Formats: sequence, C-alpha cells, structure tokens
Amino acid sequence: MINIKVTLYGRLSDWQQQLPDTLSLPDTSCINDLIDQLTELNLALAKLLAEMKVTIACNDQIVDCQQRLNDGDHVALLPPVTGG
Repeated sequence: MINIKVTLYGRLSDWQQQLPDTLSLPDTSCINDLIDQLTELNLALAKLLAEMKVTIACNDQIVDCQQRLNDGDHVALLPPVTGG
C-alpha cells in the first residue's frame, strides 16, 4: 500500500476537513484511482468533481489522470479560477 496526501483548493477546500490526512491506495494506483476513492468518501465532493474540470498536481507538477502514484506523493486538486 502507498500513502498519498491530498489537498483540495478553491471551492473544493470546503471538504478538506472531511477527508483523512492521507489516503491509502494499492501500490499500482494512479490519479484516477485516487479520484475514485475520494468520490467514494464524499458524495457531495464527487458531484463537484463531476461538474468541473479540475487541474491535478502531483508533487507540484501538473499531471494527467493516468499519472502513477508513489508512496508519500502529495496530490493537489485545483478547480478553475473564477472572479474578476
């Protein structure tokens, strides 16, 4: 198993407190697997993730959903920026 730290930003940050500090995933997991686990933990967060295009960073690098995860990685979910 690998342990991944997840940080939610913007509108998603409202759900940060409802998530564990780290998520445990099988050794061969990728970002998609992490997203699946997040949506299982929180249905409201799942709905938001389905509605918006979220940029994903792993260890401060923008990645796609196929990015393989390693133990200790830090994943950030960044919703679109709005405002004026």
